[in-house]
Amino acid sequence: MSGNSPEVVRRRFLKRETHFKQMGALNFLVGLVTLLAGIALLFSPQKAATLPNVPFGSLLILLSLIYIVMGRMLQKLDPRVRIPMTVIALFEIIGFPMGTIKGLYFLYLFHSVEGKYVFSQEYKSIITVTPHVKNKTSKGALILLVVLIIVMVFVLILASLSK
Repeated sequence: MSGNSPEVVRRRFLKRETHFKQMGALNFLVGLVTLLAGIALLFSPQKAATLPNVPFGSLLILLSLIYIVMGRMLQKLDPRVRIPMTVIALFEIIGFPMGTIKGLYFLYLFHSVEGKYVFSQEYKSIITVTPHVKNKTSKGALILLVVLIIVMVFVLILASLSK
């Protein structure tokens, strides 16, 4: 990207950078929820009656730790995350139709020219010299996020009350 100022280059790739960081936040959140589910399975009061809870809970905890680490790596734009995310995307392709769409989209994001560049050392140095360049989240997206969180909390409360 020689010839362009760092700010111009950063603005050009800012959407892709934001996609990766959002994917990282989502992976981190999924990891935390999965971790809680794994712990709940391991320490369930019904554990003695259902022995498969132990290996399944342990597997969930292991998967959650992988997702948490990958989420943090994505948020930091660590290039080492591209390989494990590619493997996960290939497995997601099996889950037709949504997994296929998501897996193909992830493969495109990580292996396109823009995706490779966002994980490059050159782009990291551009981020360092352009900390003032930020992606602006729309108010509509923030409202949608708050509504989604409220709905999820409401569903969790209803689920816990129904037992």
